[in-house]
Amino acid sequence: MAESEGRLIAFGVVGIGGDEAEIESLAVKSDVRRKGIGRSLCESLMHWARERRASKVLLEARMSNDAARSLYQSLGFREIAARKSYYREPEEDGVVMAREL
Repeated sequence: MAESEGRLIAFGVVGIGGDEAEIESLAVKSDVRRKGIGRSLCESLMHWARERRASKVLLEARMSNDAARSLYQSLGFREIAARKSYYREPEEDGVVMAREL
């Protein structure tokens, strides 16, 4: 979670099953994007997972979300699969990304 002036500006959720972690959600308010908050939050989530002995982390992103996919690639994630109609409202394919910790 990230706050600025008492307001929530970003949050992330990570879960662990066995030796794999999954970043289930990562969101940054639109008016504070491109300031390194998402990168920092993602790095913190990975650090937390690594401390709990996860050796791999996975996540999904909308196929059209080039900004998120670019961020994740810059953090060492690689695209490993696609999920047809994974997202709703609007319906869209998802891309599964992974990296070793």
